[in-house]
Amino acid sequence: MRARIVTEISCYLDNKPGILARLTARLAGANVNINGMQSYEGSLQALVMMVVDKTELAEETMRAMNIHLISLTDILEVDVASRVGGLSEVTAILGKSNINIKSFYLVDNHSLASTAYIRVDEVEDSQRVLNTSASQLILNRQASRVQQHRSLGNQAKLNP
Repeated sequence: MRARIVTEISCYLDNKPGILARLTARLAGANVNINGMQSYEGSLQALVMMVVDKTELAEETMRAMNIHLISLTDILEVDVASRVGGLSEVTAILGKSNINIKSFYLVDNHSLASTAYIRVDEVEDSQRVLNTSASQLILNRQASRVQQHRSLGNQAKLNP
């Protein structure tokens, strides 16, 4: 697990067919990669939140499309182990540290790690907490593996 601070772009788009397709096509045309995105339905407009690789260029592109209700927010980008309990580890660390998760979305990369985008109040403190805890989780797992290895070795000695 590793936590980084990234910028999330939020905007409102008219809730009509093809609007999101137009936005994503314009961003692609500007060579902006969308790393993660979520959208919430509204009656007239949808709230769209995304993390891209070129924030300033994305903002310029969106303003050129007359999308003006844009906000930029620092959030966490967290590598989450793609296994049972991986996401639970992240949310438990934040909860135990009394850090509220305001919004959250996950991108499954179909690899060893997925990417979670997490909006919290104290982004720098949250990053530090997650990165410190990640180091402790790794040490705990290594100690557990050593203990399992020793137990297996002792069993082998007892059962020749």
